[in-house]
Amino acid sequence: SRDGSPSRDTSPIARGLKPPIILKKGARGFGFSFRSIRVYIGESDVYTLQHIVTEVEPNSPSFEAGLRTGDLITHINDESVQSLLHTQVV
Repeated sequence: SRDGSPSRDTSPIARGLKPPIILKKGARGFGFSFRSIRVYIGESDVYTLQHIVTEVEPNSPSFEAGLRTGDLITHINDESVQSLLHTQVV
């Protein structure tokens, strides 16, 4: 907060944050698919790219680690993927 006291953000986004998921690649890969989408900033033509999980294979390394359809991919190997193209994330 502005006065230096701890923030008490109770928004659904803040409450819904998941801890990071660590994945180990299985024999058939990670077991999930994702899609890159444009997220426009306000009413402008400016956008950023976000990466959303579209499918998680049952019993895959991703499923076992807790990844679910609709999850937002924010980092890979401690590097932010926000604004990266889909081909850069893969």
